[in-house]
Amino acid sequence: MLSTGFTYSGHPVSCAAALKNIEIIEREGICENVLEVGPYLESQLKPSPLMKR
Repeated sequence: MLSTGFTYSGHPVSCAAALKNIEIIEREGICENVLEVGPYLESQLKPSPLMKR
């Protein structure tokens, strides 16, 4: 069981998984890629009344 008693208490296994995800995001340059392709994606989306600028 992965319980330490509290929802947000930071179980070691959860923390290890989160750190590994951060490592992958940094290594793969995901944030930089989002900055590069985000404007193109946004320009290709059809306007929607739900989208706010």
